[in-house]
Amino acid sequence: MLRWSIPYLIVNICWSLPLISQIEPIEWAPIGAKWWYNYTMGVSDPSIVIQTMESIGDTVILNKNCRILKNDVDLNGDGNLAPQSNRFIYQNGDTVFYYNDVLNKFSILYNLAASNGDTLLILEPDIFQGDS
Repeated sequence: MLRWSIPYLIVNICWSLPLISQIEPIEWAPIGAKWWYNYTMGVSDPSIVIQTMESIGDTVILNKNCRILKNDVDLNGDGNLAPQSNRFIYQNGDTVFYYNDVLNKFSILYNLAASNGDTLLILEPDIFQGDS
């Protein structure tokens, strides 16, 4: 019985390999995902800032299918969130890009395949500020 199980197992593994290699990377910002950030702002009288980002929908910018991130900030720590300008991101494989509306281009936000020792060159100011 064991003699027949091993070839059966090998055939199933070989048959499954092409399917496993076609698995898409995990989606970075599925609609409904929400992030909370807090960070300190100010030097002489520091205050805690709370920022939320929520993936709320899809759009197209520069021919890229993007996610819309609703961006709200609580500057006073009183729980009242003030809407800020939306952010736009898209994912290509293991890399997440954000739209910089000042430069009218996309730049790398995260390279999830980066390894220890890799270098990412960032030439423009980061619009994702705070503790992200």
